[in-house]
Amino acid sequence: MKAHILILGVILFFTLNGFRNSFSQHDKKFNRSPLTPIQDSTCMSFNNFLELFSSDSTFQLNHILFPLKFTSIDMEEDEFIDLIKKEDWKFLQLGNNSETKNRNTNSHQQSIELGVDKAKILIRGIDNGISIDFVFEKRNGNWILIEWNDYSI
Repeated sequence: MKAHILILGVILFFTLNGFRNSFSQHDKKFNRSPLTPIQDSTCMSFNNFLELFSSDSTFQLNHILFPLKFTSIDMEEDEFIDLIKKEDWKFLQLGNNSETKNRNTNSHQQSIELGVDKAKILIRGIDNGISIDFVFEKRNGNWILIEWNDYSI
C-alpha cells in the first residue's frame, strides 16, 4: 500500500512539474511572466472595456475608428453627417454615474444594448430631449467606437 502511494506521489510530482514547465515555456515564448496582466482589450468584457475607455485617454484614442462618423440633427430634424478627426477628439467619459439622474439640467439615463460583436450605449434625457447613441464594434477581439449619433433636440 505504501509503495502504491509513493509511486502515485512520484508520478503526480513529475506530471505537475512538467505542466508548470510547459506554462513557463509558453510565457517565455510570448515574452511575459506568468503573473503579468494583459493590458489590451483582447477578450475583454464590454463593461471592463468601457471602464478603461472612460478613464484612460490614451486607451480611448486607440479604440476609436478615426475619422469617426458623427451624425446629428438640426431643429428641423434634418440629418447631418460629419467626420471627427483624431486631432479634434475631446476625451469622452461614458461611465454610468448615478448623479446624472438627479441633476437640475441635462439629467439622463444610460443603458447598454450588447450583442456578440456590437454594443450600443444609449443616453436618454429625462424630460430634456437628449438622445445620444455610441456604437461600438468588436474587431480582431478589440472593442472600437465606430459611430456617434446625437439626435438630441
